[in-house]
Amino acid sequence: ANSRHTALSRPELLTLAEDMDDDDSGDEADAERGADADADAAGTLWRVVAAGAMGKGGGAAAWPISGELSEPEDDEIVPEDEVVPGETFFSEVEATMQRGIEADHTVENVALEVNSLKFAQNRTFADCLQPLLLTLLSSLQLSTRTKKERPREIKRCLKRWGALLGRFVQSQADQDVLLATLISVATESDALADVFQHALHALYECDASVLSEEAILRWASAAE
Repeated sequence: ANSRHTALSRPELLTLAEDMDDDDSGDEADAERGADADADAAGTLWRVVAAGAMGKGGGAAAWPISGELSEPEDDEIVPEDEVVPGETFFSEVEATMQRGIEADHTVENVALEVNSLKFAQNRTFADCLQPLLLTLLSSLQLSTRTKKERPREIKRCLKRWGALLGRFVQSQADQDVLLATLISVATESDALADVFQHALHALYECDASVLSEEAILRWASAAE
């Protein structure tokens, strides 16, 4: 009852959104391609959610993860006193991603660095995805941009780094974690919440392995 955002029903989630303002830029128009598919056709999504579709109190914590998270590839059990705290791992991945952005590193180089951290600290792919996406979103400084600039910046960022996220999506559960992370940020950021449907669409389009239609529909079903 105290939620700032109200969850939409499944029919509402699958209803096509209105066209963007006539004066949107060409890049923003490109981001909307695919949004005009017939609502009865197979695979119709777009745009799946309005900016008000996340519950303030629900968000990522209540997100149902499908299946099991991808496991560390090393089956060796790490003694509890040798495990690096999650905060340290997240900080190191965030720092790696930030360096990659600032120095314009290749996707391959950043992936190698993050994988090294993952193996060294016995982490899952999902553990990598959260700080990677958080850092990418933070780097956009959406709160300093106009509402019309934000979709273009999100699309540009994910076009550049979507393949990196794809390297760490290895299961349906990993996709769910990625989407839960996006929702969690949006529940705390009006700047992202206002253009949430654009961010979701950009994730869907940036790389074939990042976010599937099925993952979005799982979320849509949970939002009923």
